[in-house]
Amino acid sequence: MAQTQPATSMVERINLLSSKWSKDLVDGTTDDLMSIYDQGAIYMPEYQPTLNGSTKIRDYFDAMNKRRKVLRVDMRTEELLKLEEYILQIGMFEMDVEWRAIKSDAEQNFTGKYWRIWKRGGADELSVVGEAFGFYKRLDHPELWVTDMATRKDPSPSGFEPHQASIELKAYHAIGQQGVKERNGALRAKLYAQDAIFYPFADTPKQGIEVLKPYLIKYSSHGAIIDSVQTHTHEVIYLQNFILEFAKFAVAWRYNEMPGQSNGKGISLRKRLDNGELRFFRHIGTHNLEL
Repeated sequence: MAQTQPATSMVERINLLSSKWSKDLVDGTTDDLMSIYDQGAIYMPEYQPTLNGSTKIRDYFDAMNKRRKVLRVDMRTEELLKLEEYILQIGMFEMDVEWRAIKSDAEQNFTGKYWRIWKRGGADELSVVGEAFGFYKRLDHPELWVTDMATRKDPSPSGFEPHQASIELKAYHAIGQQGVKERNGALRAKLYAQDAIFYPFADTPKQGIEVLKPYLIKYSSHGAIIDSVQTHTHEVIYLQNFILEFAKFAVAWRYNEMPGQSNGKGISLRKRLDNGELRFFRHIGTHNLEL
């Protein structure tokens, strides 16, 4: 099973690297900021489609530094899960931003949640191979956080193709798609472990199935007709008792005969139960800016 706390030296190292990253974000020094990212890292920011590889991530931060000045960022780690050679860091953040000549009425203070997946290398080296962040509410100007919509078509850094996902994962995706298509929150809740924590789009974390299930039922009770649901694995890391998955989704819907669509991405940590079944243990979802 996952250890909730890695060795003290690893915790100290992660805290040190995270603090330095926050300082680099405020300083706007992209080279220093990028020092924690693996060349093949996958970055899933809110509203911005998935960024694959350190070059795309660097371009994102370069573009963001030209349109904003981060005045302050506070990041608080709430959980560290050791997963063999990986460590999943989950936390919350608060950020003050000054936008450069863009919409004076845009939000200045932001709060939300973040995930980082660290991989241990030789001599206790650490690098980020996956990251996602989202806000606790919908933003009035989400376009400010988007630098490259074309990235939504980029393949995974390793060249992983959706059809290469295991039959087991595809089966669980099919159940999730059915739950969305039928607006069946109770069915979707069955995919989560009793002690799961879900970090949904534009909302606060939902912890435990007794909170998650009514949340998903209420969320699924909207009046829209779901025309199609597509979800697929973008990248996957198979572990002994867990699966770390980067996934994408697209939903087409109608409301009062007016069509619409939503698409996005997320990271999940699925754990294997004693009976062999898989359940979401931790799960974060983010949306892309609609075209």
